[in-house]
Amino acid sequence: MMKVHVYEMMAKRGIKTRKQLAEAAGVHQTHIGKIVDGKVKRVDLSTLEGLCCALDCQPGDLLEYVPDGDGKPSKKRKQVGGVGRGTIR
Repeated sequence: MMKVHVYEMMAKRGIKTRKQLAEAAGVHQTHIGKIVDGKVKRVDLSTLEGLCCALDCQPGDLLEYVPDGDGKPSKKRKQVGGVGRGTIR
């Protein structure tokens, strides 16, 4: 599963609202909301690039891979689902 850390990076960079992040990243505010809430199935590289630029960070600062219980990937292929404060399964 993927854990997302956008809120943590927003706090470190003094970005207080999703609207501020959307404007800085060049991404529509609705899409930022879905990413932050972990409600997307995938994130385009251009969106990830915008977030990294706005937050002055690397993709690894926003996304963290956490193996499931046995440490093996699931049989069903999973996409990186979103960047936000939640966990993507």
